[in-house]
Parts: sequence; C-alpha cells; structure tokens
Amino acid sequence: MKELEDGAPRVTLDTFASPEGVRTPDDQPLSRKDLEDVYWRCKTFDSGYVLAYVAQQVFDALPPTATLSIRTSQGYDVTCAPKDTTVAEIAVLAREPCMHVVLDGEQNLSGFDGPLPWIWLFLGAPESEKPDIDTRAVLDLGLAQLGGHGSGGEHFALERGVHYLDVVLNRFAVDLGGDLKLSHKITLSPPVVRAHGDAVKAMVLQRLAKVAGGNDQFCRHCGKDEITLLCSRCKKAYFCKECLNQGWKYHKRWCHPPPTNAMEGGREKEEGNLEVTEGTSVA
Repeated sequence: MKELEDGAPRVTLDTFASPEGVRTPDDQPLSRKDLEDVYWRCKTFDSGYVLAYVAQQVFDALPPTATLSIRTSQGYDVTCAPKDTTVAEIAVLAREPCMHVVLDGEQNLSGFDGPLPWIWLFLGAPESEKPDIDTRAVLDLGLAQLGGHGSGGEHFALERGVHYLDVVLNRFAVDLGGDLKLSHKITLSPPVVRAHGDAVKAMVLQRLAKVAGGNDQFCRHCGKDEITLLCSRCKKAYFCKECLNQGWKYHKRWCHPPPTNAMEGGREKEEGNLEVTEGTSVA
C-alpha cells in the first residue's frame, strides 16, 4: 500500500472526525453511532453492495419480455434477459489508497490495510467456465471507490468479463487468489443499508418510467433533468454542457445515426468532441 508523502496517519474511528465533531449538510451533529456507521461503510465498501443490489432489483422489476442490449466501451455486444444476472465476489487489495479524509486542513489516509470484499454482476447466460471464452459482460458500479474507471473513462465498468478481470480491475486492485463466490441474489441485511438501496431503486425505476413515457431529456452522463442539448448524430442522447466532453468518450462507442428519412434539421454546433442540436423541453 502506498503511503502519503507527508506521512499522514491512517484513519481510525477515533481520528475519523475532528475534535469539534462532524455535522451533516443541514448542520446537524452526527452522534457517535452515526459516525461509526459512516466510518464502517467507508471501510467495508457497503455502497458497492448497495449499487449491485439496486441494479439487480431494477432488472428483476422489468417485464419478463424485456431484453437487455449491452455494448461495452470496447464494442463488445451482449443480449440477454434481465434475469440472466449472476453476483460475483472476490477478495482484492487496492493498489493505492483511494479515500482521504481531510481534518483541519490535514490529510489522513483511510485504513484499507487488508483484503476488501469486491462485488460485481455478470450479465448474460454463461456458455463456458473458461474466462477467455466466457461470453458474459461484467457490470461493476463501485469501481470508482478503488479510484478506478471503465475502459471508456466512465465512472463504472461495463466490460467483457475477461477484459474486466485481466485489464480493468487488475489496474486498480490485486486479486488475492481466493475462491470466486457466485450467487443469484444479493441480500442487504442491515435495515438502514437496505432502505438506502430500496430508495435508489425507486429513483431508478422512476427514471425508467419517464423514459418509457417519452420524457427522456436528462443528461446521459450526470443525470441532470431538463437538458436541451441533443446529440445531432443519433438524435437520442441528451448531455448538459458541462458533461459533453466526458460523456462523448463513452457515448461515441454506441452512437449511430437514425435512418436517413428520420433525420431532422436543427441548429448544430460543436462542443468539444460531441455535436449537439439545440432541442426543446419535453413536458
């Protein structure tokens, strides 16, 4: 593990907060119990499990006739039923500390000294037990917690399984060589963590319902609503001005123009690497 150059100490529960305490954004103090909850969530990566739980719950909520069409940033395509998901977990060691806590202007290094449980979803039906010819894709929504990113620069990983394990995850963490645990369902036993996951699930399903109803004017990178800049190539994806360059890195992998007779005129302009058309708001 890499130490901070100034020799800052690793964070323990007692040094996680300043002597004056920690307050929430609405200026309410955190109790010792609240502080312990925050500390151990950071240390054990609860949110990685929450995000995987949310993804699986959303897939389960889709109609049985639905189909997932997946394209990775490397151009690898997978089509599968929403039920064709498998939970995978291994033990890893982060290559570098990736979470810092700033107390009174001083940096403290978070205490990732030992193995971490790491979780992702396999998407698709397995056709082989050999990783090099496994046709499944991997969805890892927690990779940013290791300081990582997908091959297209996105804040998650959506990759072919073998590429994810050999290249993407290996760039940010060391596989400790333990057994790969596979299961079909994620369960979140702490009620407070499960409640958080269910709240995120409800938000995602609400977004999908809006899209199904034609109200899809949200930034495909950050999720901000009421966006009017539309990709002039595919005529489908919206991006806010701040996300054009970063969003294009991934969007360009699957962006295709519609049929010629479906193309509509518009005022086009170049913003970074993404051509956009000024659209109008959808009620």
